[in-house]
Amino acid sequence: HCSDLIQMKGNVLAAVIFTLVLMCTCLVEERRTAMLPSVVSTWDFSKRGVEKAGELLKSGVGSADAVEEGVRVLELDESVPTVGYGGLPNIEGVLQLDAGFMNGDGRCGAVMALEGYRTAVGIARRVMDRSRHTVLAGEGAKKFAMSMGFQPEPPENLLNEYASRRVKEEQQGLNRAEGPVHTDTVGFICIDEVGDLNVACTTSGMQFKDPGRIGDSPIVGAGLFADKSVGAATATGDGDQMIRFCLSFLV
Repeated sequence: HCSDLIQMKGNVLAAVIFTLVLMCTCLVEERRTAMLPSVVSTWDFSKRGVEKAGELLKSGVGSADAVEEGVRVLELDESVPTVGYGGLPNIEGVLQLDAGFMNGDGRCGAVMALEGYRTAVGIARRVMDRSRHTVLAGEGAKKFAMSMGFQPEPPENLLNEYASRRVKEEQQGLNRAEGPVHTDTVGFICIDEVGDLNVACTTSGMQFKDPGRIGDSPIVGAGLFADKSVGAATATGDGDQMIRFCLSFLV
């Protein structure tokens, strides 16, 4: 694990980068084997998701499935205001989700500005595995999700009570200074006992963002990156700034 603070034009950008370098050639075979399988994630609140992924890994499930299911646990946890169902919407009160998924062999997929869903990680993975494209956005992402069997939810089922209240306050100009700012993107990195490496990053984006705004989370090289010969990284923080540095790739 490593944490970096990047100073740029007087503004401090905090980027927490989690890396898994279990494939590093400097490790002897016995040590590499002892470290497998492994899973890491961003933030303390991710513990339930990590535990779910860990249970699946111990049962012999592959790392891609473990990452997807571990992340989904958090996307459906309405106490987490930065991803999935509990996430805060854009300024118009619409929940737009972004997610990226990448395998250590270079395959990747992402969805951006996805509307109508409580979770996005599984759809991003299907883009990686089943789409002829790498990234799908907006209505195109939704149509693809439906073609893969993911059924959308009506708008009234996508915002919890907290998110609905916060966006109304924002629209009315209330409590803007006092309200908490959430930037706790969820990233998961997992490697299974056969060495298959996968990383996923999911977010509901900057709270009360402009419609269509995309941060670093679903962008390969910025919000996530994986290379089976080296390891993987995922990022969390100010996505508008981190896109400029391709932080996950640089790590």
